[in-house]
Amino acid sequence: MIATLQHADPTFSRLHGSTVRGAPIGDGGGAGAAAGRSARPDVHGDPNATSSPAASTSTATTAATTHHLRFPCDRGPGGSTGTRLSEPGREKRSLPRPRWRPSRRRIAITVGAILALVATSVIVRAGLLTHSTRATPVDGGFETPQIPSYTTATVAAGQSVGAWTVTQGNVDLLGSGFWSAAEGTQSVDLGGLVNGAIAQTFSTIPGQTYMVEFALAGNPDGPPSVKAGRASVNGQPVMDFTSDITGMSRSNMGYRKMRFSFTSSGTQTTIEFASTSGTAWGPVIDDVSVAPVSLR
Repeated sequence: MIATLQHADPTFSRLHGSTVRGAPIGDGGGAGAAAGRSARPDVHGDPNATSSPAASTSTATTAATTHHLRFPCDRGPGGSTGTRLSEPGREKRSLPRPRWRPSRRRIAITVGAILALVATSVIVRAGLLTHSTRATPVDGGFETPQIPSYTTATVAAGQSVGAWTVTQGNVDLLGSGFWSAAEGTQSVDLGGLVNGAIAQTFSTIPGQTYMVEFALAGNPDGPPSVKAGRASVNGQPVMDFTSDITGMSRSNMGYRKMRFSFTSSGTQTTIEFASTSGTAWGPVIDDVSVAPVSLR
């Protein structure tokens, strides 16, 4: 807002705050000064004040100087409250300070930044989970390949049982209904015709600790009554296990949950399960899983 003020002397009266009290000043005082003061009412003076002929004459004969004054006005959010110069006959009024409201663009940017941070966190965590998920052996329930129900398939060393590989002797894959499974419909007897072993290699994170779980039972069809086996990680024995078949049957295998842990030393790890019973009726395993103990 620009207010225009005229006065006669180049020496402009001092402004105090937003109140303007400048008035025409004569050439040093006397009648001219008085005439000047009466010729132009004060900004806050009486709007009905009139000028005397002498004042009019003094004003007419004095060289006028125009000054443009700028006053702070409302500037929207964050701006200061301004005071407008009153016109004769009107009182001075102050502009109220507006309440600041965030713009839609500002809100959108803020929300977008928060979502970006959340998305970044989720992506990083998802990457770890994906890597960890790959650590779980494929087909821990020995459901591949599917063999006819109530049958047995003997698999020799060098051959595979789905994602698993027979590493020594031979093992038996038992079809649906032959006996009860701990998970799904199929399971593996680690004693085929002789002691056998089965293994799988999967991705791991170096330095990460993993927990291995599996369901253990024993072939109830023959001796010995206590079936024995061993679990190894990268060729190193980590657990010896046994299963007593006393009182067990094909419909009631008596599976027990077994577990052991290991800390990975590389990006690839191999776990192996082997029979040490020395007969064709060995320990039975099913539902093998591997999970990281904690995420890094």
